[in-house]
Amino acid sequence: MRMRVLGSLCAAALGGLLLGCGAGGAGGEIGSNHQQLAMARPTADGAYLRQTISRGANFHATNGIRVGADGNYLYVASVLGRSISVVDRRSGMILDRIGTERGVESPDDLAFGPDGSLYWTSFFTGEIGRLTPAGQKITVARVGPGANAIAFSASGRLFVTRVFLGDHLYEVDPDGLNPPRLILAGMGGLNAMDFGPDGLLYGPLWFKGQVARIDVDTGALTVAASGFGTPAAVKFDSLGRLHVADQARGQVVRLEADGTQTLIAQLPVTGIDNLAFDASDRLYTTNSHDGSLTEILPNEDGRLISKPGMVAPGGLAVVPSEDGPRVYVPDSLSMKVFDGHEGEQIGDYGAIIGVTPLATPLTASPDGANLVLSSWFANVVQVFDPATGTVLQTHRDFAVPLNAVRFQGDLVVSEAKTGSVSRKGADGIKAPIASGLLVPAGLAVRGGDLFATEWIRGRVLQLAENGSYLATPREVATGLAKPEGIAADADGSLLVVETGLHRLVRVDAATGAVAVVEDNLDLGLPAIPGAAPTFIFNGVAVGECGVVYLTLDSPNELVRLSPRGSGAPGCYLH
Repeated sequence: MRMRVLGSLCAAALGGLLLGCGAGGAGGEIGSNHQQLAMARPTADGAYLRQTISRGANFHATNGIRVGADGNYLYVASVLGRSISVVDRRSGMILDRIGTERGVESPDDLAFGPDGSLYWTSFFTGEIGRLTPAGQKITVARVGPGANAIAFSASGRLFVTRVFLGDHLYEVDPDGLNPPRLILAGMGGLNAMDFGPDGLLYGPLWFKGQVARIDVDTGALTVAASGFGTPAAVKFDSLGRLHVADQARGQVVRLEADGTQTLIAQLPVTGIDNLAFDASDRLYTTNSHDGSLTEILPNEDGRLISKPGMVAPGGLAVVPSEDGPRVYVPDSLSMKVFDGHEGEQIGDYGAIIGVTPLATPLTASPDGANLVLSSWFANVVQVFDPATGTVLQTHRDFAVPLNAVRFQGDLVVSEAKTGSVSRKGADGIKAPIASGLLVPAGLAVRGGDLFATEWIRGRVLQLAENGSYLATPREVATGLAKPEGIAADADGSLLVVETGLHRLVRVDAATGAVAVVEDNLDLGLPAIPGAAPTFIFNGVAVGECGVVYLTLDSPNELVRLSPRGSGAPGCYLH
């Protein structure tokens, strides 16, 4: 069974350019690039032509989902987006975003209470929030980071879990008058759950490939079904049939009364995060890897409600190939690959938290034929072979790594927790090369020279010269506002993403002079409390012929700056 994915029904007004519209007309496939991209225009300094070559999803990933009371609107949680969106299920229009200004923070899963209140779990802060029908925000509990699944019983009792940053099931007072009651711990990752017709709680065990059945009064747990890849969510339809979303396999499976499993949908991508039924048993799914919303149709087709794409584009790497530059964009729960000329997505490496060897990539840098990846969330630095899609090395001894590069055979890593830039050689010994820094962030190699950005103090530092580490870092430039990504240009200057002022600047490494290359860049999303200060790392990389690539975290875009005035074929826009 193979499910086709049909385009969403976007309105024709304004040429179809409506916020929330899907990825094109009928017949559009997931992964297609049917999007109107920005026309090339000169940058602020006039030295480049700027063009958006790929636009990502309308969400910073889609997580929990519920259908509103009238059945027309979907309520969609986004952890990285820090908001709950109200989406028209037919057109994909985003009608409202309930965000931090109304007290919502990093929502993972959603539930409606008996009185119509909207409840959510806050993954990073551990809060269980409630928004009453009158619009009042109430914190009903705090269970700790990793707050994840949420579900009401038929009698109005409320239950939540912690996953990834904990492994617990609690009963929570919906009014917040009593403290949470711990029911179970160490279950194996009880994710998005639902109560069955028998009054028992059913939920997927992420790390065990099973669906559990739990008596919330006694804590007794039994296995209801097994044999899944990575089950992410379960929901019952109106007939009392249990449906399971399998993130690793991209499947929705129905459990029959005799225990057999019926494949309902086979999506062409992995990453299904949650699912919801409306009153007519129409089924909707979210995807944490590509930010899409999909309706699963009875004829085994799927209708895209909101398009897929990048959800959190981070520190990117550009690698030459026979077919032109390949742009590798770490995207939180996957790493996407783009054709540097056309902007088409040509590859996707999925990462499933705690399951796949590839661990939530947030930055990438070239390492010969390989890539060096870093992830502050997973607290790892990895060496990855894109040709085979395999992780060659995983290093877990760096403290909140924000960026990593290969320099003179060493792994060099900026560590937010220790305020250091550290090296690790072939002997496996880790040692600091610069300490006392306030959030060391981006790293760049220029031949035998090594540079770093310091996020809080707003500096660019030189850490190595002519292949040797400096005893004391040399201050190259000061007065920058939250500098993140950094790259060496062909003329020896340094390109720096200045997130605090939403611009790209050029730094003369000899004099420290700073010149604006491009301003008014839509980047620099504020970090979620509990996340690394750089949050979604805004990267810059220089490819063939001096072409510059940027990731913009706010609109999920990949931007290309092409040098003007050269006739080299295939390199520049004119």
